[in-house]
Amino acid sequence: MVKRKGIARTIQVAVLGAAVLGGLLSAPAASAAGPAPQKPAVPAGAECDPGLLCMWSQTNFGGLIRYQFTAVPPGDCNSLFGYPVMRSAYNRTGVILRLKSNFFCTGDDYTIANNTALGDITARSIGGFP
Repeated sequence: MVKRKGIARTIQVAVLGAAVLGGLLSAPAASAAGPAPQKPAVPAGAECDPGLLCMWSQTNFGGLIRYQFTAVPPGDCNSLFGYPVMRSAYNRTGVILRLKSNFFCTGDDYTIANNTALGDITARSIGGFP
C-alpha cells in the first residue's frame, strides 16, 4: 500500500510539473518592440458599407434607423432638411468630410476622415472638405 501512495503522489507531481512547465513554454514571448499594433475596432453598432457616410439619430450609433449618404464634393454642402439631428457618424466614403451643427454648413465643425467614427456629435449638414 505504501508503494501505491508513493506512485500516485509521483504521478500527481509529474502531472503538475508538466502542466506548469507547459504553461511556461507556451507563454507568448515578449517583443522588444512592445505589443503588435492592432487595427482600430469598428465601434459597436456602427456597421456601414464602403462608399457611404452612415449617420444615426442617437449618440454612439444608437437607434433603430441608420441614414446613409454618399460623399459630398469639396466646397459643396448638403443640409439635412427633413432628417432628425444626426448624433453619430461613421465615414466610409473614401474622402474627408465636414459635418456641421447647423443647416447650410454653418455652426460647429466636425471634420471626419475616411474610416473614422464619431459617437457624440450634433450634425445638420454635410460639407465636402476643404
